[in-house]
Amino acid sequence: MGKRGLYVFVFLVLGLWVRAQDPIYSLSFEQKSWLNPSLIGRDGEGKVRVSSVHRNLFLPLQGVVHATAAAVDYSFCNSIFALGLNVGSEVQGSGFLQATHASGILGIRRNLQRDWVLNGGLQLGMVQQSINWDSYVFSDQLNPIFGAIYPSSNENLRLSSRMAADVGFGMDITRFRYGKNGSKNGANVGFAWMHLTNASNVGILNNYVLPRRLTVHGSFIRRPNPSNAARSIQLMWRVDRQAQFTNILARFQYYLRDELNMGLGYRGSMAFSGTLHSPVFSLGFSVSEQLNIQVLYESSWGNGRLVGAGNTFEIGLVLRSATSHCLHGVHGSSGSRSVCPVFHKTKTAPGF
Repeated sequence: MGKRGLYVFVFLVLGLWVRAQDPIYSLSFEQKSWLNPSLIGRDGEGKVRVSSVHRNLFLPLQGVVHATAAAVDYSFCNSIFALGLNVGSEVQGSGFLQATHASGILGIRRNLQRDWVLNGGLQLGMVQQSINWDSYVFSDQLNPIFGAIYPSSNENLRLSSRMAADVGFGMDITRFRYGKNGSKNGANVGFAWMHLTNASNVGILNNYVLPRRLTVHGSFIRRPNPSNAARSIQLMWRVDRQAQFTNILARFQYYLRDELNMGLGYRGSMAFSGTLHSPVFSLGFSVSEQLNIQVLYESSWGNGRLVGAGNTFEIGLVLRSATSHCLHGVHGSSGSRSVCPVFHKTKTAPGF
């Protein structure tokens, strides 16, 4: 029958599947273009934002899972448009399943009223997934959320891979307004529908591509002093539905000082075989208005074997250009048309 034929027979008999899933970063509001393609161009017209996040199960119970993503976006001067680029990779099961993703994003903004802004984003890209068949043995098990675990030590690499087009879009609505005593408040809610070209959650024996993902998210910021983040609070949440899996994330962030913040949260990963509950702890430090650093730790509770996960660590970086170089009031306009209202002169990157 041959080695490859044996694998096919095993999968057909046992009905096992690799159900690929997007990496769901708990630092998703720091890496917001991966949360929703409409969340780009939010740092002011003529400014560039660069961000990166790494997620790692540094003490996993089974296998190895880690993911890294990077993003850059730019809002055009005196325009309603913004451009973005996402690049990411993920490795599951000590190299058994590898995925890379690259996509470009076009964002657009529409002022509804003085305080309300409607945003949209279209994402076009490619997804490539590779499987190392020689790292699979009969004793391997396929995790329903994170992929393959218990890899063999076979060093002979024979990869099979597939590349597929990727299309997604998202929308959100944002409101900024001044409150009592000069405070500035912001609220945002939106949704994203990703991987529209990859509708089926098929497995190794067929087109193992990313299934469609529906994400709904929201955030609220209250800043007592618009020019300083001290004593500010931020609430963030997201719900993701992809294939047979649901992810729920909620975070509360408090800014002790303009450059220091701490957070608590909850993450729930639910599948047909159980639920993983994870308390989330985060710490952020703003070196300057241009550099923000965030670290996050998840301590898994309950049914940890479901996801092959032990404790999870994330680190995120956000870089923003210091100033914009736009000529305001051109083409007969009376002033700047910033892509999004932002909190100016603060060291923390806004969550939306």
